[in-house]
Amino acid sequence: MSNVMGTDGVSSAVTGAVAGAVAGVVGINDSVLASVADNMKLKHNGLLELIEEAKAKRAQAQASVTGPELEQIDLLIRDMEEKAGLVADNIAMTHNHILSTRGGFAQLGKTNCNIIRECYEGATTGGTLA
Repeated sequence: MSNVMGTDGVSSAVTGAVAGAVAGVVGINDSVLASVADNMKLKHNGLLELIEEAKAKRAQAQASVTGPELEQIDLLIRDMEEKAGLVADNIAMTHNHILSTRGGFAQLGKTNCNIIRECYEGATTGGTLA
């Protein structure tokens, strides 16, 4: 009986260690991804400011610049707006990935803990470690 209790203690310790390791990985993963998302937001805000500056300069230049030059400026502004949209989409995907990864790691951790627990329980009740 003492061996079984000892094994139960080992099982709990191993399960706790796995759960702790998974929690650590989730924490690191979340903070890294959140940092990436924050950095992307800063760059996105900078891009939006650049677009606004380009629009202001276009408005100022409208009186003195010819048609083809205005078209070039308009193309540049549209291109930047498209890219800003892509960056915004990527930020949203990063946040979704943070949420899905957190859930995925939590589920993986539970699965691993259950597998380890089953192994130890099977070994103790089957008499291997008893």
